[in-house]
Amino acid sequence: MKPAESWIQVPPLRGCVLCRHGAFDAAGARICTCTEAGLREPTPVELMRDARGRCGPDARYLDFAGLRC
Repeated sequence: MKPAESWIQVPPLRGCVLCRHGAFDAAGARICTCTEAGLREPTPVELMRDARGRCGPDARYLDFAGLRC
């Protein structure tokens, strides 16, 4: 079985769902509320995690409870 055919499917940008800065807007779209990244208003996750986004593909501001165990 090829890895792409695995039964485990991880949604894109899954870290943002786990992150304490992640949220959903009224329409159900994922947004980021990270003030440490200099945000003044919630921003779409796709923009934050873009290669030129404030959090970047490496999830620079990722923070969730299990990270500090």
